[in-house]
Amino acid sequence: MSKKKYNDPIYKINAISSYNNILLIGANNELKLYDISDNYELYGTVKTPDNKNILCIACTEINNIIYCLIGGEFSSILVIDVLSIEELTGYQLIGHKNKVYEIEFHPYKKNVILSASKDCTVRLWNFKGPELLVIFGGPHSFESDVLCIDWDSKGEYFIGSGVDCIVRIYQIDEVMNNLINSSMNKQKVKTLLKAVPYYSCGGIHDNLIDCIKYNNKFIISKSVDGIIKEWLPFKDINGENSFFLINFFVYKTKQLIFGIKFCFEENNIIIGNEMGQIFLFNKEKTEMSKGVCEHPFFQNNPSQIINVDEEKPNNILLKCCHYNSFYNLFLIGGNKGEVYIYNLLKK
Repeated sequence: MSKKKYNDPIYKINAISSYNNILLIGANNELKLYDISDNYELYGTVKTPDNKNILCIACTEINNIIYCLIGGEFSSILVIDVLSIEELTGYQLIGHKNKVYEIEFHPYKKNVILSASKDCTVRLWNFKGPELLVIFGGPHSFESDVLCIDWDSKGEYFIGSGVDCIVRIYQIDEVMNNLINSSMNKQKVKTLLKAVPYYSCGGIHDNLIDCIKYNNKFIISKSVDGIIKEWLPFKDINGENSFFLINFFVYKTKQLIFGIKFCFEENNIIIGNEMGQIFLFNKEKTEMSKGVCEHPFFQNNPSQIINVDEEKPNNILLKCCHYNSFYNLFLIGGNKGEVYIYNLLKK
C-alpha cells in the first residue's frame, strides 16, 4: 500500500476514476486530472456549474477521444474531452430534476450510458447525440432516490437500487434497442417512458443500498450498515420474485455511512470505512468466520485489513474505490484529499 499526497489542496474526494495513465478525482466542485505515469502530476482542472459538488465520474474512449462524464448536485451531466480538458459545448445532458449519483457506460456501445438520480429515475442516453432515449420511472418503478446502477456484461439488463431498499432489474428490450440504434444512426427519436421492471425484490438488505454490481448471473450489493451480499435473483414456483443468498461479507463500521462504494474486480472486493481502514475480500480465498454457526448463512472474513494511517487511524473516511486495469491498481480516495494505492501484485 502506498499513499499519494498532492501539493495542490484537495479535500473530500467524492468520486475517483481513471483511464490508462489518467487519474480523475472529483473533489468538491472541481474535477482534477493527474498523470499516473508522470508521478501523478496535475495537468488540468474543470469547475462545475454554480460550484456544486461532483458525486460521480465515468470515463471511456471513442475514436481516440477520451470522454469523462460528470454528475453531481448540479443535476445535468457534463461531458469533458479529457485530453483537451474542456467541456464539449452542446454535449451537456439535461433532463434529471435532481442530483445525479451514478453514471455507467454500456459494456460495448460506448455512446450509451445510464444515469441514476435523486429524482427517482434512471435514464438511458446516447450522450454523443446528445439524446435522452428512455426514462425508467413513474408508478410501479423506483419509489425514492436511485443511488446505484450497473449493466450486465452483455448490456441486455441493468440493475438499480437505493433508498427504498428494493432491487430492480430492467431489460433492454427490442424497442429500446431500436431507439439506441436509430439514435446512433443520427435519426431523431422520441423518449420512451418505462415503469414496470423485469424483476423487483426487497428484503435483501435491511438498510438502504448504495452500491450494486453484476457478477455474471449473480449480483453483489452493499448496504450502509457494513454488509455486502452476493446473491442470485430468481422466480419461485409461484412466479414471485425472490433471491438466493450465495455469499455474505461484513466490514467494520461504527455507524450507518451513506455513499461508501466498493470495487469488484478479479474476484476481489475492496472497500473502505470511516476509520481509515481498507478491507479486501477475495471471494475464492476468504475463510469462514468462527461465528459462522451463529448465522443462518456463512460469513466471510476479509483476506486483508489495511490501516492507511497508523498515526491517525480513526478519522479518515474512505468513500470511493476504482480499479485501474492498465496498472493493476486499486485507487481509494477519502475525505483528507489523499489517494491510497494498492497493487494486487505487490501486496
